[in-house]
Amino acid sequence: MAIRTSKELMALRPPAGWRELSGDQRHAHLEQQGIRIPLYPADWDTLEHAQRMA
Repeated sequence: MAIRTSKELMALRPPAGWRELSGDQRHAHLEQQGIRIPLYPADWDTLEHAQRMA
């Protein structure tokens, strides 16, 4: 499942015990949910440098 909208992202709730998970475990969980870290717009790779910095 890939997160496609900010509404879907905001509806996502962390699993029980989230605070006790290591950074690697958190990263793996977010990847399973389809969330890229760091967060970028879907078209980030196609934007020009000036557009990214705006």
